[in-house]
Amino acid sequence: MEASTMELLPPPTILFNVSSAPSVICEDMNAYLWNTRRDLTTCPFVMAVFASLYSSIILLGIIGNSCVIMAIARIKSLQTVPNMFIFSLSCSDILVCFISATITPIAAFKKDWIFGQFLCSFAPFVA
Repeated sequence: MEASTMELLPPPTILFNVSSAPSVICEDMNAYLWNTRRDLTTCPFVMAVFASLYSSIILLGIIGNSCVIMAIARIKSLQTVPNMFIFSLSCSDILVCFISATITPIAAFKKDWIFGQFLCSFAPFVA
């Protein structure tokens, strides 16, 4: 007799229990990762460094691509077919800066998805 798929799989491991039982110790995901794996992304200094890097990348991406868009839109001689492609790339890059570049560091440091089902489905298509 064949074993079903469920019988072959090991039981799931539950790391965090939200039960109100007094014997259960609930732990923050960042604290758990630091205590068990020494995950550097849980350190406040590392978070600050990455936050400043992400902020500068997002800011420069938005400012730089906005300048490209405004230049192509305002100057008639720049409105060529290759520049329309660059215009389109700048528009999509601004979208990536607003959506993907802001969601990625928050989700990475929070270790939890807080953006809802729609962005869970939509964000991978933008990145």
